Amino acid sequence: MRKILLLLIAVIMLNNFLCAEFDINGEIKFSEMWYIFHPHWQLASDNFHLLDIYGINESEDETTKLKVRFQIRMKDNDLTNKIMCYEIIPWEVWVQFRDLFIDNLKLKIGKQYFEWGTADGIHPSSVLTPDDYSNPLSIGEKIPIIAFNVNYFYKSIKLYLIWIPQFIPAKMPEEFPLMSKSGFTMQEVSVVGFNSISNKPDIDYKGNGKAIKLKFSLLNVDFSTGYFEGYDYLPQVRSVVYSLSGTNQFKVTTEMFYPYMKVYTFDWTTSVQGIGFWGEIGIYKYDEIKTEIISPTGTDYIKIISKKPYANYITGIDYNFESGFYLNLQYSYGLPFVRGKDYLEDYIILSLKDTFFDEYVEIESRNILGFNRKYNFKENYEIMLNQSISILPLDDLKLTFALNEIDTKGEKMLLKEWKEYDSLSIEIKYSF
Repeated sequence: MRKILLLLIAVIMLNNFLCAEFDINGEIKFSEMWYIFHPHWQLASDNFHLLDIYGINESEDETTKLKVRFQIRMKDNDLTNKIMCYEIIPWEVWVQFRDLFIDNLKLKIGKQYFEWGTADGIHPSSVLTPDDYSNPLSIGEKIPIIAFNVNYFYKSIKLYLIWIPQFIPAKMPEEFPLMSKSGFTMQEVSVVGFNSISNKPDIDYKGNGKAIKLKFSLLNVDFSTGYFEGYDYLPQVRSVVYSLSGTNQFKVTTEMFYPYMKVYTFDWTTSVQGIGFWGEIGIYKYDEIKTEIISPTGTDYIKIISKKPYANYITGIDYNFESGFYLNLQYSYGLPFVRGKDYLEDYIILSLKDTFFDEYVEIESRNILGFNRKYNFKENYEIMLNQSISILPLDDLKLTFALNEIDTKGEKMLLKEWKEYDSLSIEIKYSF
């Protein structure tokens, strides 16, 4: 609470400095999601209701701009006793100065987002801003970070220099199995206790990340290339320790850490006859990462990531038909939360959208087919189907029903534990 009060005082002081009124906007979202565990349903603990409100203040000469955004996330913690737990988060708080030292130079300081990549939803080059998997099926949600962002623009050329002083990890789901942990489990043993230790990077004067990016246009194609060096916001397992706690019963302790990495990025986008084309790649470089497995029978090691760089990439096309029908087709090698070349799989993503009854009804279908070129496709695959229907009775009010169906086949697939997590969700969103 003290941090929030200090932040509000700082905002008031900046507001007086800028001498302009805030333009207030936001949204209220009420949502529920149920996992369809046959033969019963279970309310998803990862789901939350949301009040998202933000204000923008810009000076009359447009040289100074301030944004303050708060989120209040509410969860149904105990439906029987009707207990609602909530979290107040200062989501975005930044001030931007334009033409501060020289013309066309911008300096943005504070908690902010970074647009890194041009693909739709999956961004292999987006490594600055951590992912938010509070809703595990909403790929593409990001967490703003505290950073110093200097950018210079001249015509179609933009140069970005970014320094990140504080490390912020990705927000992982509480219940949903984002990745299979079967590679670290001992067979035919009973686990009676589990403990996880997470070691975050220390804060030092060097900061926890730095990046540079260059954007430019050539022959009607927009390009960007960049470089990031810093700590990965996704954790890796350093060790798994099995401690005997009875006859063939064990307590398990895992130690997590956030590795240092270097990422080289490149993306492009263009349009030809109304058809959009894009591509994006991230080349990842780590020191070798091994997981140590310690058990009463001895010590073993599993190599997770080698020293050799590897590439994660995506390419796609989209088109808006005159009737309003929208088609989006992408191919991705890897998913945003997967690290290491040995764990990358192939995904074909098809999204279809159309509106009916003068755009009062919107139907969307987003489908993903996953496979691994190393294995027999007929025996090893993943299918994720998301179908939704939205009703828009007012311009600012939207009611959405969505059904997620997940099926996997084969023990070799990375997302094999997802098949138990079909879900149904309802969302009411009002924007103001």
